[in-house]
Amino acid sequence: MNQYDITASLVSDVFTTTPDFSPYDFEFPDKRVFDWDLAMKKYNKTLDWKKIQKGPDMDDAGEIRKNHYKGNK
Repeated sequence: MNQYDITASLVSDVFTTTPDFSPYDFEFPDKRVFDWDLAMKKYNKTLDWKKIQKGPDMDDAGEIRKNHYKGNK
């Protein structure tokens, strides 16, 4: 432990006792704050914004089944 750990604020201040399960919408980041494309140019990479906007595939029954049987061998 060092002086930064001792003087740090507790993270429990950012949590509430009741979770908010309401859905949210994806918003593109403001390029005035941070330009992802410019940052990734250094690595010769680009971001696929359509894939990010789509989000992950959730509850794929086939994938869940495959992982279940793989773990039970």
